[in-house]
Amino acid sequence: MGRVEYRVICMTIWMSMIVIGGAEPVVVVLKGGEEVCGLYNPMFAALPASSGKGRASQYVKMTISEPLNACEKLVGDGFSGSAVLVERGSCSFAEKAQHVERAGGSLVVVENTEDSFITPVANASLGEYDEVNIPVIVVNHSGGLVLRTGDDVRLNAYEIVEPAWLAVGEEFASVVAGLIGVLVVVCGSILATKPKDRVSLSQPPLFFHVPSCSGPLVYSTSSGCRLLHRPPPGLPQASRKEQILRREMLRRLLFLTDQSQFSWS
Repeated sequence: MGRVEYRVICMTIWMSMIVIGGAEPVVVVLKGGEEVCGLYNPMFAALPASSGKGRASQYVKMTISEPLNACEKLVGDGFSGSAVLVERGSCSFAEKAQHVERAGGSLVVVENTEDSFITPVANASLGEYDEVNIPVIVVNHSGGLVLRTGDDVRLNAYEIVEPAWLAVGEEFASVVAGLIGVLVVVCGSILATKPKDRVSLSQPPLFFHVPSCSGPLVYSTSSGCRLLHRPPPGLPQASRKEQILRREMLRRLLFLTDQSQFSWS
C-alpha cells in the first residue's frame, strides 16, 4: 500500500477517534519512506507528537520478537533500544510490553491477526499500566507485513496531533451548540408563559337564572366576560325548583372562581 493510501487511512482513523474517543492514532514511518498507520494507548507510555511537518523521534532499528508472541522472556540480546514487532494473541498487551521492556526494547509494535485496528489496553485496577514504561502500538496485519520487509528495517513513530484549524472548528461548534441551547430555553419559556384565553370566543354563551329582589338576573359567559345582568327578551322563565338548582350551581361556581371578575347590573 502506498504512502498516500496510508495517510488517508490514518486521518480516517484519527477522525473516528474524535467521535468515539479512546486510543490515539499514530504513524509508523520506515526509513525508506513507507508509512504504516496504527493505534496506541498513551496510558502505557507517551509517544512523541508531530503534526506531520517534522519527525519528533529518531529512527530506531526494528527487531522481530523471539518468541513471536512475546508472552515469555525474549530470547537473544539484539533488542536493546529497538522497536520490537510482536504478534497479537496468547497473552495480554501488558505482558508483551513487560517482556519487551525487560529485554531492553524501546517500543512495542503489535501486529494484529486481522486487517483491523484495535486499541491496546490493560487492567488499570491491577496497575498494569504502571508496570509498563514504553509505548505500545497496534498495527493491522497488512501494516505488519510492510514492517517485516527487508533485513535492516528502521522506523520511528509519532502521534498525530490535532490540526489547529480543527481545534478552532471544535470551539466554534461548541459555541454554536451553546447558543442553540439558550435559544431553545428562551423559546420554551416564552411559550410556557404565553397567556391563554380563558374563554373561547367561539363558545356559545351560557345563561343561568338567578332570582333577586329586583327581578331575575342571568349569569352569562358571552364575549369572554362573566357578568350578571337581566335576561334577554324571550328567554323562558325557570321554575322555582330550577331557579334554586341554578342558584346553587352559580354559588359553587363563584366559590371556585375569583369573584372579583364578576359584576352585577
